[in-house]
Amino acid sequence: MITGVLNWRAGDRLTLTACAGVVAARRDLAGMVTVPARCCVAIPAALLLLDRMGLSPADLMATARARRPVPTFAEYVPGNTRGRGLARGNVR
Repeated sequence: MITGVLNWRAGDRLTLTACAGVVAARRDLAGMVTVPARCCVAIPAALLLLDRMGLSPADLMATARARRPVPTFAEYVPGNTRGRGLARGNVR
């Protein structure tokens, strides 16, 4: 994880600065964000965006629901109708 590469540890304080569409995080004794024991950083702007979308961080981690199988082309377009409406030279 990025926090490990940056050598941030649980309890470290960080300052987040936003400028020109970029958020910079740096270690700062007077920082407004504390790195939790799980060593992740919750960025307030990302949490705000998720909230506006009606989602939570847990929603992003949830297991995807099983989807029904997608039909193949042969199943979707019956064989006897393939090529209808096309010139003979375009049908393969």
